[in-house]
Order: sequence, then structure tokens, then C-alpha cells
Amino acid sequence: VFIWLALYFAYLVFWAMRGSAAIRTMEDLSLAGRGLSVWTAVTAATIASLTGWLFTALPGLLLRDGFPAGYLAFAAIGIPALGAFLARRQWILGRKHGFLTAGEMFAAYFGGNVVRVFSVLVAVLLCVPFLALLLDAAAQMISIASNRVLDPLIVMWTIAAAITIIGTLGGLLGVARSGPLQMTMVVVGVGLTGLAAYHVM
Repeated sequence: VFIWLALYFAYLVFWAMRGSAAIRTMEDLSLAGRGLSVWTAVTAATIASLTGWLFTALPGLLLRDGFPAGYLAFAAIGIPALGAFLARRQWILGRKHGFLTAGEMFAAYFGGNVVRVFSVLVAVLLCVPFLALLLDAAAQMISIASNRVLDPLIVMWTIAAAITIIGTLGGLLGVARSGPLQMTMVVVGVGLTGLAAYHVM
């Protein structure tokens, strides 16, 4: 576990350093200079939206409820499909007018920055508690994987420090470029979790 975590952290720091070399303006830091490829953006967004419940909630539900809970995994297909159908108009407007965030689109539509600030405030109020929950769940899983050698509280603060360092050093580009490997790890991890659950049942 320790070697794997060290290698993974080194990989994230590598992409953060590569991202920091490309940062010249605040837009480069926060929006990756508006130059992310579609594949990188899709994998990063998928990882950000699906990893938490795939690795924390789904295995617990499978253990508690058995294979009927496995149907929740179809949400990994359903959520992006619904997003493609329901958010298509927003995506087209974003492509046409150069909007990357909902706040930019709202500010242009309503003619002021109040809505942009409000959308950021709502995002922060939703994301901070959810991130705290994910950090705690990840720390508990790493502690269990290390046979309780690692204290969950220390693991949680270490992960939080690593995320902060990588995010501030490499910006969105550094975080997003690690998305393809993380996507691969999630697919392999979910598959291995499913096989382990199958053999336990």
C-alpha cells in the first residue's frame, strides 16, 4: 500500500509540475488556459463526479444488500447519458460563446457578476462538505487496507495537503492531466471490487 501511494503521489506531482510550467495568468491556473482537450476534460470530469460514490458507497451497498445493489452501477452510464441529452443546449452555447463555466454563462446572460459570485458560493457550499466526506471515506479505506497501521485522521490530512499542493501548483491543467490514469484506475478498481464481492458472496 505504501509503495503504491508513493508512486501515485509522485505521478500527481509530476503532472502538477508540468502544469505549473504552463501557468502564466490566472486563467491558465483556474481554466487551464481554455485549452484542455476533449478527452482530458471528459476523463477529469468523469473522475471528479463518479469516483466518490463508486469507491465509497457502492462497495458498501454491495456488501450490505448483495447484487441487487449492483444495479446502481448503471448510473455510471446513465449520468453521462442524461448529461449529454439535458446539458446539450448549455454545451452548444458554451462552444459558441466561449463559456467554460456556468458562472460565465449566467454573468453574460443576466448582465452582471452577482450571479457568477452566487454560483461559485453555491458550488463551494455544496463541495466542501462533500469533499470532507470523501476524504474521510478514503482515509478509512486506506487505513483498513494498511491493516490499521495508518491512522485515518493523519491519512485524511495528508490527502488534503496533497490535493491542495497539487491543485495550487499545477492548477486545473495539472489536475486534469492526471485524469486518464485515474479513470483507468477506477475501472480496474471497480472491476476488482466486483470480483472480490463475487467471491465473498
